[in-house]
Amino acid sequence: MMFRQSCLTWDFIKMINQIKYILVCLLFLSTGIQSVSGDPAQSAVDLTQLSIEELMQIEVTSVSKRDERLFESAAAVFILTQEDLRRSGTRTIQDALRMVPGMYIGQIDANKWAISARGFNQTFSNKLLVMVDGRSVYSRIYSGVLWETQDINIEDIDRIEVIRGPGATLWGANAVNGIINVITKHSDQTIGGAIHSGVGTQEIGPIGIRYGNTIHENWTYRIYSQYFKRQSSVLESGTTADDGWWFLKNGFRSDYRISEHDNMMSSGEIYTGIVGQTLRPEFIDPADKDQYAHDLKVEGGHFLTRWNHRVSHASDFTLHLYYSSVLRDDPQMIGGRFQELDFDFDYRWKFNDRHRLVWGLRIRSTWDCFNNTALVHFDPTSRRYNLYGIFLQDDVALLNRRLFLTVGSKFERDDLAGPELQPNVRLRWLPTSGLTLWGAVSRAVRTPARTDQDFSFTRYLFSMGQDVYYLRMQGSRDLISESLLSNELGLRANPLPCLYFDCTGFYHTYKHLRTYALGESCSVSSDSTNIVYAPYIAGDDMSGQSYGFESLLEYRFQKIRIRTTYSYMKLILTPDEGIENMRAEDAEGEVPRHQWSIQAFVDFPCHLELDGMLRFVDELPVSQIDSYLTADIRLGWNPSNRAMISIMGQNLIRNNYIEFKEQYTPFYSTLVVRKILGRVSFYF
Repeated sequence: MMFRQSCLTWDFIKMINQIKYILVCLLFLSTGIQSVSGDPAQSAVDLTQLSIEELMQIEVTSVSKRDERLFESAAAVFILTQEDLRRSGTRTIQDALRMVPGMYIGQIDANKWAISARGFNQTFSNKLLVMVDGRSVYSRIYSGVLWETQDINIEDIDRIEVIRGPGATLWGANAVNGIINVITKHSDQTIGGAIHSGVGTQEIGPIGIRYGNTIHENWTYRIYSQYFKRQSSVLESGTTADDGWWFLKNGFRSDYRISEHDNMMSSGEIYTGIVGQTLRPEFIDPADKDQYAHDLKVEGGHFLTRWNHRVSHASDFTLHLYYSSVLRDDPQMIGGRFQELDFDFDYRWKFNDRHRLVWGLRIRSTWDCFNNTALVHFDPTSRRYNLYGIFLQDDVALLNRRLFLTVGSKFERDDLAGPELQPNVRLRWLPTSGLTLWGAVSRAVRTPARTDQDFSFTRYLFSMGQDVYYLRMQGSRDLISESLLSNELGLRANPLPCLYFDCTGFYHTYKHLRTYALGESCSVSSDSTNIVYAPYIAGDDMSGQSYGFESLLEYRFQKIRIRTTYSYMKLILTPDEGIENMRAEDAEGEVPRHQWSIQAFVDFPCHLELDGMLRFVDELPVSQIDSYLTADIRLGWNPSNRAMISIMGQNLIRNNYIEFKEQYTPFYSTLVVRKILGRVSFYF
């Protein structure tokens, strides 16, 4: 405990010492913004009639837990609007995130993705917090997101707010390198019925139906059902990977204006699905080769309710309650039942003309029960652990409301990690109405998960005579939280009515990063066989630095919108002296150094739309994945306000290539192939 407190104090002092560097300006490039409601055909027209200046007025909530203009926010924020999502032609959030500068999305197989911001990309990217309507879908069990269960209907999303960089002061642990908050539409935006259907060369669906109505003047709702099926992908050898995937979900959302001062939102879902998986043969004992391919059955559901009460013209609070339950029936890997209960309270108070306070508290309880297998073992198999947190943040207006200072911190007590302090200092300057300069110094932590502490994974190595050798990766209860000290500088500018750009530079310092070091081998004799285990034990013996920048430029003229992005990142990891770490070099090579994209959205007469994206991703040398250039093109037609038809081609330049490989998971990386997707939607 003394060691943890001393590390925390040193990080805090170092953060304060670096505040003097935060008022420098960078330059360059960023995002087009539009909040869309109503029918999609009309949305496209509305978008082209808005100027860049009007689009910049969109308000975001993920930066400060209150509404604020995107253009004035002191964070690296990007908004994917409903119009962006619709015009992209994608059917998944995972693919839509490819439009965000600085995000790296690598598809592993038909149902797995590695998604991260600013490095440390892996199947479970443990430094990226993901939320849907404010409820966290980041698993404290796996330390990451189970993307195969996050099947959200694109048409029901109002916007996706993406913050690159830490947001731990407000959102807590694990909001280290980024935050993704998916915000769905208010139910009064989905009155009436909708049927959508899709088909492609690799998948069927999504096929869905939605119906919304008004119970009375202040109470609206929607109910929906959606199904899709994706075919198995192909291995580099040309054989099937047996990773087909289908998913069915049913859900609702209700919004009720109780009174002039009170609003209530409730939502819930139940889902089921089958996820195909094939284990790489080198991970399995030859005696168990018939277990290579198997199906993972997933069932679950969640319920969320949120009450907002306006106390006065200067203050309001929000009460948020969330429960989820997941059952994963996996005969080979991680299976069991996992439940979570989350309580949040946020209070916003405009103290006077200069001070805007936000404070709140959180209580989260997680309990699990695992089914151990030959490969994966948890000890104990069942455990319950709690998290308690409180935060306070003040936004202070200075210099005639041109300079703003934001100071805050969050204190959390986690049963898996102990106490943590996560402070944050941000400064933003608005010298003119078309220019924002900002800087930030923040501390954030990634707390240990159950898989860090109580997990062991046994991998077959080889046999020699009567000896059978296994590698065993195992957790440790002695781990402390990984920590980040972040320095960021940003600039946004609107020099012309048709031009908008945004650029953010960052320098991150990491401590106590996760390592796996070789321990002392042991052997167990059974009949005529001698089993030898070579243990790799989890540790926190690595530090690191990363630096880079993300930029975006948008140009808009009449019926044409063009957006360009470019990002650069360098990651350097250093194991402590005497530690032979099996992760440092691989983690450095899991994120491309250069990425760029060009997106174009064009409206033609007769309600025709032509949209495309050209995208470049740099090489991943450790995984021996070459750089690639690919393109997506969509042609859409909105014959009336009640119909939308589109056809899209994905990966048109590059075909049959690998996007991402992870060395320490037993799953194959499969080929990304060229696809044609068709989609039809009707509204009534």
